[in-house]
Amino acid sequence: MKTKEVVQPAWRQRMTITVPEYAQLVGVGRNTAYESVRAGEVATIKVRGRILVCVPPLLRKLEIDK
Repeated sequence: MKTKEVVQPAWRQRMTITVPEYAQLVGVGRNTAYESVRAGEVATIKVRGRILVCVPPLLRKLEIDK
C-alpha cells in the first residue's frame, strides 16, 4: 500500500512572496492588495524598493499554519 505525499504549494516553501502573488492567494485584485499593504494589514519588508509580503505572519493571520 502506497502512502501519498502531501506536496506543499511553492509559496509555502518561501519566506516572502510578491504583492501580486499575495493578491492571487487571498483572492483580491492587485490594487486592493497594494492598498492592504499600505494600510499595514499585512506584514511586509522592502528590498531595494520592492515590497515583499512575509509568508509566516500571513499564514498565521489566515489561520492556515496551525
